Amino acid sequence: MYEPNFRHAPLEAGAVAVATPTVRGFWRRQFADAATPAQRKFDATFGIILPVLCFFFDPVVFREWHMEDGGIYERWQSYTYTVCTLEMVALAAWLLRPRGTAGLPPAALGGVLFAGGLFSLVVGVAILPLSLLGLIFLAGVFGFTPFPTAVVYLRSGWRAAALGRSNDDATWRNTVEFALGFVFALGAPALTRLWILFD
Repeated sequence: MYEPNFRHAPLEAGAVAVATPTVRGFWRRQFADAATPAQRKFDATFGIILPVLCFFFDPVVFREWHMEDGGIYERWQSYTYTVCTLEMVALAAWLLRPRGTAGLPPAALGGVLFAGGLFSLVVGVAILPLSLLGLIFLAGVFGFTPFPTAVVYLRSGWRAAALGRSNDDATWRNTVEFALGFVFALGAPALTRLWILFD
């Protein structure tokens, strides 16, 4: 994939000018300001569809189908489900209206999505031993889903935050909105969990 602009090397006397296209790196393409149609399909697949399927068919991580003890991380089940539901709604809103969601500043939405990316990364690392062990039964390959999911949310958060910067010159306000969105995405589910526990 090539950028539309070209670089020209300094010409010596009598040399013929040859335009050399600039090759864009993989990560630079992933975090470009505009998403490609293929990236949007990838985001919907790994940001919404596969995580839902992973939770539904989860055999041991957050719930256990065949034992009364529950999953290994059962105590984090409600918090994880709440965070992921919030993140999926935010991602769906971003994919449907990538130029801004009504009533929510782009920078704040970026903070919510960026928090989802970091949370997915933490979940992926936490269940990595189980995923590696599960490769013996092939089903463990789905345990690696949080890593591409993290990329989906991180780059979506980056793009939303970048849109906020382009729409408003008040950098400090965008920073505050981003931070509030980040804290809300991880803090609101925690407060809800505490309220349930101590009610």
